[in-house]
Order: sequence, then C-alpha cells, then structure tokens
Amino acid sequence: MSSIRFSLHKSPNDSLQHLLLLVRQRPVMHWVLPATAGRSMSGLLERGLLLEASEVIALPELIAQGRCQLAYDTTPSTCGSLRAALAKGRLLVTLSGPEVQGTYSLIRLHETSPAWLLSPATYVPGQRPQAGAASSSFSAASLRSQTAGLA
Repeated sequence: MSSIRFSLHKSPNDSLQHLLLLVRQRPVMHWVLPATAGRSMSGLLERGLLLEASEVIALPELIAQGRCQLAYDTTPSTCGSLRAALAKGRLLVTLSGPEVQGTYSLIRLHETSPAWLLSPATYVPGQRPQAGAASSSFSAASLRSQTAGLA
C-alpha cells in the first residue's frame, strides 16, 4: 500500500479549497484551488487551475481524504517517487477515498510557475480507456502529450 495520502479541505472564510499530498501525515505538496473548480457531486475533482501554497495553514473543514498512488508506479508509491514527479512538474495520480475517487493529471504550466493544471485523466498507461470515453479522443498525438515524461 502506498504511503502517500491526500486530503481536501475547505476554508470557511473564503471560496478556496486546499489539496494536500501527505507522507506520514506531513504535507509534501499543497495546492489552493477555487471551490467552484473543486469536487463535483459525482465524487470527482473537476478540471481547473491550482496554485502552489507555500505554507500549510490550519485547515478546519476536511472534505475528503484517502490514499494516493502514482498511476504509473507498479509498486506502492513512495515519498521519493512523489518528490521526483513533483520536480518534473508532471504527476498522474489515482486518488482513492470515500468521497473522491479517480485518476488525475497534474501538470505544472511552466517550470518556474506556481500554477498547475488539474484534469481527470482520460488515459492511464497500462490500463484500458475508461468506459464511455469517445474513441476519437484517443489519437496518438493526444496520448503522447498526456504521457510525455511519465516513463
């Protein structure tokens, strides 16, 4: 089992949510996202922009939590593999919790930027395409762009 966990929090004073990746209950990465771009009613995170947060503040309201696995790791993910993926600026993570489930792509917009793009993954290496996904959306170019640097 992966030692990486995730937690999603809501700030009561503003319209922001906080997504944290944790190892042994210590934050490794912390992003802030608008609450409107957060969790949908289906238990999936929606596509949106995230900003890195430099500090972990007291986060009063826990919305969701669970396990986190780097989707392209065949063995349980470790802190080292997570830090390496963060340094590259590309993550493909599978979140498994009672409130939030799914595989998501997190891509840094520029190597020096604190902005990241979060989107549900449409392709996971080594897995079949998700049921109901349009086959025309799986062109060779789109697969290469989604998985560039993940190997």
